[in-house]
Amino acid sequence: MNRKNIRFAFFQILSLILLALGVAGVIISGLGAGAVDALAYFLMRSTKLLDVGNWTIIINVSLVLFLLITTRKLAVLFTLLVVFVMGEAINIWINSFEKIFNLVLKDGQTLFSTDRLLIAIIIALVSLVVMAISVAIMIKEKTVKSPYDEFAIFLADKLNNYSLAKILLDGTFMLVAFLIAILTKGVNFTEQINVFSLIIVFGLGPLINLFTNLFTNGIKNKKQLVVSE
Repeated sequence: MNRKNIRFAFFQILSLILLALGVAGVIISGLGAGAVDALAYFLMRSTKLLDVGNWTIIINVSLVLFLLITTRKLAVLFTLLVVFVMGEAINIWINSFEKIFNLVLKDGQTLFSTDRLLIAIIIALVSLVVMAISVAIMIKEKTVKSPYDEFAIFLADKLNNYSLAKILLDGTFMLVAFLIAILTKGVNFTEQINVFSLIIVFGLGPLINLFTNLFTNGIKNKKQLVVSE
């Protein structure tokens, strides 16, 4: 294994672990999650059979199968590795948060629901930054994308508009999550569809751009400094 492959594998795993940490932190805060994460959470709450990470795997595997059937591109199968690592990492981080804060997520217990608003806000904001950093690493190092991102690109090709495709995709997943929540007894949709959901939709993109530029310009400046010396 050459240095290039080792570097690729390192940043692929690092970015997934960081992204899973960010997702778990946002969910455990209870202030509002992203579309896929909210759907995975409410599927867990409605069935009480699988954890959030396992439902994340199932959702993304479904997207992989759809892409495989419609595009017939075998390369999409590589994203399955991302799915399983991501799903297991989310479960590990959520279990860690549950132990630290004495919570049971399957029962709807989050930092916000247990009246720890300040801690919830801090965890949610830090998690948002961690998510942005992880995606910026993926972009810079050109690692394998998730099936959800691949599906957004697939949809964008059909609509000739990535922003519209992303809005439609996120909106559809959020709508399904909302419907599952209101149809599940003892579950309130505000457990994961809340104010922070909007912050993720409108704030994550600019943050990703910020860190991508920082990483790129930082490396360029370092190279220029080495050359000048």
